[in-house]
Amino acid sequence: MLCRLPPLIIGLMHVTHNQSGLTLRSVAVGLIGTAILGLVTPYCDLVLQGTWIAACHLPIGAFVLFLVLLCGVNAALKIIGTRFGFTARELLTSYSMMLVGAGIPSFGLTEYLFPSLVGAYYYARPENRWIEETYRYLPQWMFPWNVKDAMRAVGASPPPENWVDKLYEHLPTWALPQGKQVVVGFYEGLKPHQSIPWGAWVVPMVAWTFLALTFFFTLICLSVILRKQWIERDRLIFPLVQLPLDMVREVESSARIPPFFRNKTMWWGFALPAFVHSVNGLNFYFPFLPKIPLEVPLNPYLQGPAFSQIGPFIILVHFSIIGFTYLLSVELSFSLWFFFFFYMAQSIVLSLYGIQMKNIPGYATPAHAGLQMLGAFLAIVGYMAWAGREHLHNVLRTAMPVRVVGWLGGSVVKPSHLSTTQPLSHPDADEPLPYRVAVWGVGLGILVMSAWCKAAGASFTVALLSWVIVLIIAIVLTRFVSEGGLLFVQAFRPSDLMIAAVGSAPIGAPTLTVMAFVEKVFMFDLRTFMMPSLMDSYRLADSAHLNKRKLLPALLAAILVAIASSYWSLLTLVYHRGAVKMMTGAGGWFLSASPQQQLTFALSYINDPRAPTPFTWICLIIGVMVTLFLYFMRARFTWWFLHPIGYAMGPSWPMIQLWFSILVGWLCKWVILRYGGMAGFRHLRPFFMGLIVGEFTAAGAWLIIDAICGKSGHRFFLF
Repeated sequence: MLCRLPPLIIGLMHVTHNQSGLTLRSVAVGLIGTAILGLVTPYCDLVLQGTWIAACHLPIGAFVLFLVLLCGVNAALKIIGTRFGFTARELLTSYSMMLVGAGIPSFGLTEYLFPSLVGAYYYARPENRWIEETYRYLPQWMFPWNVKDAMRAVGASPPPENWVDKLYEHLPTWALPQGKQVVVGFYEGLKPHQSIPWGAWVVPMVAWTFLALTFFFTLICLSVILRKQWIERDRLIFPLVQLPLDMVREVESSARIPPFFRNKTMWWGFALPAFVHSVNGLNFYFPFLPKIPLEVPLNPYLQGPAFSQIGPFIILVHFSIIGFTYLLSVELSFSLWFFFFFYMAQSIVLSLYGIQMKNIPGYATPAHAGLQMLGAFLAIVGYMAWAGREHLHNVLRTAMPVRVVGWLGGSVVKPSHLSTTQPLSHPDADEPLPYRVAVWGVGLGILVMSAWCKAAGASFTVALLSWVIVLIIAIVLTRFVSEGGLLFVQAFRPSDLMIAAVGSAPIGAPTLTVMAFVEKVFMFDLRTFMMPSLMDSYRLADSAHLNKRKLLPALLAAILVAIASSYWSLLTLVYHRGAVKMMTGAGGWFLSASPQQQLTFALSYINDPRAPTPFTWICLIIGVMVTLFLYFMRARFTWWFLHPIGYAMGPSWPMIQLWFSILVGWLCKWVILRYGGMAGFRHLRPFFMGLIVGEFTAAGAWLIIDAICGKSGHRFFLF
């Protein structure tokens, strides 16, 4: 049979596995999978409007493709010959590439970027006065439509030309910004004789992609700096990588199906969510069939003034969250749901005393809780810097060109890698990047991103603070995922912290307007930002003994493929179908609600400046002090059971959705450890892994069925 196959095919199937673990076919499969995700994610989100396949840090789309690769493609290759099957290293290489690229088409970049740029014009109305009061601050190169023509159309005076505007004189006609038709075509669809206005998008796509790549590279550098401390010193468990590691164990044996899928206990866990979602899926198609409720709103049962500020309170059953919670320590899982109720008790007390608190703009979190959470974030970063000071000292000592003095150690130190007497082992030899590149990459990345915002009209100082704050938030959220196994996390915009601290007036109208767009695309919703996926990839690489420095170019290639494929997919989709025809479900958020927030929020701060109050500072300080107290108690007393991550997560949108499933997972593990010990825990672990595989497989299967049947709105995940 093999002699009939072309030599190239045989060569790709049978690869000599080099020391780094990377092979041509593993990288090719990873890029193909990433391109598939980039192409289908906008279709799933905006057309099918079903379960999001790229809205968490273990993306359903990437997992389903990994499952197909492992149990389908790999099994088929083993039929030809055992030696043609994928190795664990190859499978994890492909999976890591898909993992890093999966979030970009959705919340990570594309589905926020394009609607934000055209929605600023499409939703402009005389009553909201966006054109008259904010367009003067919008740089032309950020948008595909002509900003000055839009202002002249309503009688507003455009700002004088600057040196950037004069650069347009050197561009070809096809690359110039166009009129309102580029926006109308996006939302209402192209007419039969019209084509997609690719030329109008060239300048803004280049500008925003440059900023995106700089941001992604900065996150890569930051993750390199933290990798060794978190993986080798803190020994975080990285719950989200445990499942793929279990799935590929002994995959290189002669058996076509790995041992993970031959475990009967796993299949019992798999069967539970598969059965429930199958019943509910049939009910979606045939409403006369029964449905198993997985959602119970509790707000209707809590009436009265005392409960007026508790926010959304709902029971949601997510089997996959129960499975991941089983991997966490009981202290951490307990703290996650305990502090959710702790903050709810605060809201009840404030209501009883007649103190009304608004939510953080754009979020479901009340201000008193959000400010405490922000304070907790600052304390967590400070504590991690202190706990990892030895590692950070080594990183900076290695990165400095000649010497390190002052707070790094007091005495002058010559980095070991500069020694010329004998070759020494580099402390960063096993890192994806040399520490020198990583440290300078973070610094230069922040400066370049701040300069980009300055060129757009924002204050360089405010932009610099914004990028520093968002990187601090990124570190904390990544820690939540790496240690707490949270499928998705959210925080707040840097402007929320700055306005709480100094008010909105010092920031200024131009900065508020420009940074509103930057924050929307890169800072507002970090549920799929790249850094947790990078850290998970490094953890997978360590487990599979992959060369991380050779893995990084493959990850960078996956990022580029994800950007290019998702750009083409989204623009082709909306211009041919029209965004107004996709305004329900996720489409209603990405294409309507979200694009209206930037200028609405900016204008509200401009016309009604916020001033800092003692209350905001009190909440921030309380957040810092409580978090440091929790760290102190954990370090001092072994019996202490409250974890700072639970306090920092608070009543955020992820916890609103996940608290009940986390509580169930915690209770299951506590009972099993109490009465079955570690032996019982290990015996039942495959069952809880099966809960994850079963729910994710059901999600992927129903998406395929919905696409074939042309049904939309079938969604049983809220993340």
